[in-house]
Amino acid sequence: MNSTQTIKGTFDQYLGDEYRFTRAIIPIKLAQYEGKHLVSRSQARRIMMRAEKLSEVWLDFTDVAEIGQQFADEIFRVWARVHPNANLSYISATREVQAMIEHALANASEDAAQLSLQFDQKAQT
Repeated sequence: MNSTQTIKGTFDQYLGDEYRFTRAIIPIKLAQYEGKHLVSRSQARRIMMRAEKLSEVWLDFTDVAEIGQQFADEIFRVWARVHPNANLSYISATREVQAMIEHALANASEDAAQLSLQFDQKAQT
């Protein structure tokens, strides 16, 4: 098999300026143990366990038909709020997966608006 890709080229895609890995593409389908659905917060936490050390995280939903609301919420609302400096993105999501992600993101926006409102109220008193 002939390839024009080099090891250096591959490493350069994922290494930052400080010569440590700063980016990752996480294939979500690998977390589907024996085809089980991804529905729980604990499954989401296991997937994101080492991602806090990265500045750019891509979740690849190839071959994942659906995810649960709690799973999506744990990653896209809870994890994202705790790690605001990480750029969290996703690729290859089905309509069903995307709907759950958008639901979690909408809740994250409501949380942010609520925090802003609480902060504004405290500032006025």
